[in-house]
Amino acid sequence: MNKKTKQINGYILNGYNSVRPHHYNGALTPEESENRYRFYCKTVTNSVDAQQNV
Repeated sequence: MNKKTKQINGYILNGYNSVRPHHYNGALTPEESENRYRFYCKTVTNSVDAQQNV
């Protein structure tokens, strides 16, 4: 990994404000938004799996 890539990754992983709510995320923090997305994906997957087993 080159120096610029490491700097960018460091900013994203450490410097990006994951606590402050963002307008783009519906006033959720990035972490809350990602958690909701992952929960929704699991819910949809479980629903599809349940329908296929009927």
